[in-house]
Amino acid sequence: MKLPPLPDRRNALIGFIMKANKATYLANDRGFDEWYVKQYEHWLEQEASVGK
Repeated sequence: MKLPPLPDRRNALIGFIMKANKATYLANDRGFDEWYVKQYEHWLEQEASVGK
């Protein structure tokens, strides 16, 4: 199994973890925060533009 690229920035990494485990966060009232997910998605966009 190949892992997706992982961010080197703390907030983006937290966003990756939250996005990957969203159902668990929501089911257990664990404080899912969309802001962190947006940080991860922004990081992904930057990585995609660098790879072009």
